[in-house]
Amino acid sequence: MVDNYRTVYSTDGPTECATCQKKLHKCVCASDKELLAEGDGTVRVRRETKRRGGKVVTVVTGLTMPNDQIRELLSYFRGKLGCGGTIKGSTVELQGDFAEFAIKALRERGMAVKRSGG
Repeated sequence: MVDNYRTVYSTDGPTECATCQKKLHKCVCASDKELLAEGDGTVRVRRETKRRGGKVVTVVTGLTMPNDQIRELLSYFRGKLGCGGTIKGSTVELQGDFAEFAIKALRERGMAVKRSGG
């Protein structure tokens, strides 16, 4: 057998952060960066029930704003609606069917909003 081989293809990504040289799950510099989502400038709002045990979740995608503003938007939604919610990347998920409220609130903030998914 040959001891010197090279990996031809691997699904493993990098295991260490290029900036701080820590393992990716312990890296704090990625959360400090203000990442902006790329897209066509239109915010899309849809309701989902997949993989959630039949429970409805309102999903807001396409937000092109810094992370701190996305957190403020989530706080606004949770305070006004009295629901739970989370941020996954630049996507906001609200627990419940609040698509119409989210569309209205985002339009009041001057964003171009479309309802997607029916």
